[in-house]
Amino acid sequence: EKGTLPSITVNEYNKAYDGLSHGIVVTSSGSTIKYGTVSGTYNLDASPTYKDVGEYTVYYQVSREGYNTITGSAKIIITKADGTVIAPTAKALTYTGTAQTLINAGSSSTGSIRYKLNDGSYSENLPQATNAGTYTVYYKVVGDNNHKDVAENSIKVTIEKATGQVTTPTAKTLAYTGSAQTLINAGSSSTGTIQYKLDNGSYSTTLPKETNPGTYKVYYKVVGDSNHKDVAENSINVTINKAVNLIKLSSNVGTYTY
Repeated sequence: EKGTLPSITVNEYNKAYDGLSHGIVVTSSGSTIKYGTVSGTYNLDASPTYKDVGEYTVYYQVSREGYNTITGSAKIIITKADGTVIAPTAKALTYTGTAQTLINAGSSSTGSIRYKLNDGSYSENLPQATNAGTYTVYYKVVGDNNHKDVAENSIKVTIEKATGQVTTPTAKTLAYTGSAQTLINAGSSSTGTIQYKLDNGSYSTTLPKETNPGTYKVYYKVVGDSNHKDVAENSINVTINKAVNLIKLSSNVGTYTY
């Protein structure tokens, strides 16, 4: 009657993917060990190996003269490894009037990196925006067959307002008439609203008026629109000259100006 093999050690494999191939290890001193991928077929001298994520069964046979042959199976379990990502970075942007790409692309060697803006849908396209403001760009990695997904993260990106511009108002040539007169020819701005005031007055879009002779300082500035900065306060001087008095004498000498 044959005896029972005294010592058999079977080491299964259960670890995360590491890019290497792995098999089972069966040891029994003085025995012959054969392996197979199908139950009952033991035609391999070494354990079959596997690299990719999955659950694999390896069959083995242990035999030695004078002992009963032992057969069995063991598992090779390879689980997904953690994914990795090199985060995208924000671009330094100023409003131009056209759509601009908000980020420098991130990357991942463990899957596909995807992006979205706010409540938009994820895609592999780099997000773009046109108007000045601060945007939140979300990104994540959809893992490949051997790696887990990388959870959603985000970065803030700002498109700065562009510098405002103004076409300066110009002073009118004025003389006293007894009525209020507009002091300037209006300025203009394509980047906001131009406003005016006199000395301690309040800014408005109304062109300033004065009646009496004298020199007046007209202040102006531009309140920028949503995509442009304000233009700082500046001023011009405007003079209403005294009226010229004409006196016609009753004699025939002529007309004199005083």
